[in-house]
Formats: sequence, structure tokens, C-alpha cells
Amino acid sequence: MCKLMKYSSVPQGDEDCSREHVGDVSSGETGVPLLNKTHITPIAGVPASHLLTDDDIEAALLKPAKPHGCCIPFDALSGSWYAGSGGSRSTSSFWLKFVILVSVTLQNTGYCLLRRYSRGQLKETYSSSTALLVMELVKLALSARMLLVSSEPSDVPSGASWSKYMHLLRHSAKMAVPAVIYLIMNVLSFFALARVDASTFAIVAQLKVLTTALCSVGVLGRSLQCRKWRALITLTLGVILISEETRPKSASAGLAASAPLVEWMLGMAAVFVEVLLSGFACIYFEKVLKSADETYSVWDRNFQLAFWSICIYLPMALFDNPTDPFAGWSWTATACSALGAAGGVLGAL
Repeated sequence: MCKLMKYSSVPQGDEDCSREHVGDVSSGETGVPLLNKTHITPIAGVPASHLLTDDDIEAALLKPAKPHGCCIPFDALSGSWYAGSGGSRSTSSFWLKFVILVSVTLQNTGYCLLRRYSRGQLKETYSSSTALLVMELVKLALSARMLLVSSEPSDVPSGASWSKYMHLLRHSAKMAVPAVIYLIMNVLSFFALARVDASTFAIVAQLKVLTTALCSVGVLGRSLQCRKWRALITLTLGVILISEETRPKSASAGLAASAPLVEWMLGMAAVFVEVLLSGFACIYFEKVLKSADETYSVWDRNFQLAFWSICIYLPMALFDNPTDPFAGWSWTATACSALGAAGGVLGAL
């Protein structure tokens, strides 16, 4: 009868005290049957080299026990493995992504409603270029801080902070393209929200999913499954139906289109152009981030993007009002800039 050996984790030097005979296999107690060449009769058909030796047993006894706190065993046909703190890390990652998703949703909703309230209801006349300039200054400051503490892979050489900033600016030419695109998009969004309600704007803006998918197929060469195409078609049909319901009705079919209808059509056209540009900008930004020629983190690219955006918005703000770029500035303009900057930060996360 093969005996079972019970052992536990003990300080080095007390191994002999940890060996205790506790029963045999037939008793059903948990343990490891110890087979020794010299103490058992070899089993027919099993090579003697497959049996445990005294050295094997000694090494097993002296091996520190695995920490079993918070470890969940997963048995498979090929063996067993332990998931310790990885489970908690995956849970933390899930909740972090969930919080970011909810935050992005709230930010988009608040940003859309606030701009509509400012332009459509209050009829405020502050320069949109100034609001966008302040937004990019905030993003530049945050990105400049985060790229110094970020541990993501980057080609930025180590050294003083100013040397890192200068290196990024010297290699930022690629980010001039999305900076111009985002400029046009932001101006179009302010223009559209002065002419269509916030709910219509938000719903039509969901077509960004469609344009991004089309650009990913055309530019990146990806393929989408049929169910995804069905979902995109359903989204498009829903946007068309809701857009038709929000369209102002003319007093008579024979008369020329009324002024509200013209304003609505101009606003919708601005939204559709913004949607098209958004799809291309997203794919371009992704392609730049995943470029094999150079490696820069998201914060590095956001720093470069904010720099080029400031170079564009500053002359526009001065052109709108050379003597006082902040003329007509209000708390809603400040809130719009803060929410816009928060959107850029959340997107980087």
C-alpha cells in the first residue's frame, strides 16, 4: 500500500518536521502518492525511468508551496493553471472602461446640448474660434503633463521635458492633416447647432459609425461581417426616418421653401459633411498611431495635434476680433471649451 505524504510551507531547515504520514490511498484523504524505485515493485509496461526517485521526492518537499489566496484553479485536458491577481486586474480594467464609456456618453450629450443652448437659444455671439482655441490650450497642457509620466512605448528620447517637447514638434507634420479636419468639423458643428435642434444633431451624428466603417474598409482594407453591415444599414434607415420627422413643413407645396426649412437644410448639410470628415479623421489618426515607421503614444500624438490646432485657431480668433478675441465671452463659452477638452482627454484614455 502506497503511503501519502502531507507537507506544508515551513521555514527552511525544518523540512523533516513537515513530513508526516497521514494515511493511505484507500482512506480517500487528499495527498500525493509517492513512488520510489527502491521501495515498490515496477509496474508492468511502465519504464523504471518514469517512477519518482528519492531526489525527486526531496525536491518536491523542499519546493515552497504556491500561495493559494485568491487563486482559482482552472483544469484543462492539457494541465492546470492558476489565475491569481489577473482576475482582479481584468475586473478593474472592465470597470475602468465602463466608467470611461459612461463619461464619454455624458460628455458628448452635454457638449451637444450646451452648444445648442448657447447658439440656438441664447444667440450668443462669442467667437467659436476663441472657444476652440481655449479648448486646445487645455488639451495641450494636459497632454504635455501626461506624456512625461506615461509608460507607453514611444520614440521620444529620454531627457529634459523641453527636449521631449521639441522632438515631438519636429516630428509632428503628420498631425497637421487631422488638425485641419477637426477645425472644419468644429466650425461646422457650431454652424449646424445654430440651425437644428440638439437631438436631431446627436442622432444624425451617429452616422459617424457608418462613415468610419466605410473608411476602414477603403483605407485600411478591413472586411466586415454581414451582421455588422445589417446593423449599419439599420442605423442609416433610422437616422433617415428621424431626420424626416424633424424636417420643418412648408405652408404650401407650391410655395417656395420657407426660411426655417432653408435653415434646417443648411444645418443638416453641415452635419453630414462633419460626419464624412469624422470617419476619415478617425481612420487617419488610427493609421498614424499604428505606423511602423515611428512609435508614439496617444498622448504624444494629442500633444502634436493640439499644437497644430492652436497654430490654426489663434490667427482665426485674432481675425474675428483683433482688439478683443474674448468679446461676448460667457460662462457657457467657458463650459463648452471645458467639455470639448474633456472629450479629447477621454478619447485618449
